[in-house]
Amino acid sequence: MFAATPKPPYYAVIFTSQRSAVTAAYDDTAERMVALAQLQPGFLGVESVRGADGLGITVSYWESEAAIANWKQHGEHSLAREQGRKSWYAAFETRVARVERAYGQQRPGLRFVPAGEADKPYILEQTRLNLPLRALGNWGVEQLEQDWPLLQNHLLYLDRDRIGILRWRLRDESLHISDFQIEAAHRNRGLGSQAMLQFAQLARAQGHARVSLRVFHDNPARRLYERLGYAEIERSDHWAVLAKSV
Repeated sequence: MFAATPKPPYYAVIFTSQRSAVTAAYDDTAERMVALAQLQPGFLGVESVRGADGLGITVSYWESEAAIANWKQHGEHSLAREQGRKSWYAAFETRVARVERAYGQQRPGLRFVPAGEADKPYILEQTRLNLPLRALGNWGVEQLEQDWPLLQNHLLYLDRDRIGILRWRLRDESLHISDFQIEAAHRNRGLGSQAMLQFAQLARAQGHARVSLRVFHDNPARRLYERLGYAEIERSDHWAVLAKSV
């Protein structure tokens, strides 16, 4: 996936590596490093490829040299680099460059943006539009206000366009999606899958072992969740809770 970088100048860290025969824990650690990097101040994105011969190139993008230095000093990142030197890489090279010019064409990226008080009418509208009538009941402003401080309330943005909502909370040992809606005009474009994958990465980066959600039995989105690895862990007459490890 292309990184959605801003207008230059910014910085690129280019990591070229040749894998060794040691594979234990490598994939999990690599995924963890990407998730952690996304939480660091000044991180702009990452692109990575690896060939069948074990030669790989990962380019991460940063706002400043200070942001790069802070990431290099991160505790888990330092441990991962040391493990790479000891066992995972037969050879590697790191290069840091300042990007002065950039041009090309790519689709805009999907972002989670924290919602504020002014966004409550939009969240109310999207929920009422998309929940089945039997689920709505008396759900409205009063219930939204009660739930608000208990949830992490986010809007979904595609580039600069607001396209939906994603709200979650802790539930048992899971980071649980309480409300996930994408506007009708933006469905069937792969954005639901993208949002769910990004949510799983976020949960793992925050130290959660599992993600979950509730879905009605007749909701066609259930097939998407199952393709992404979610499995049923609870069931009622009308809905089920699905979960997966991350």
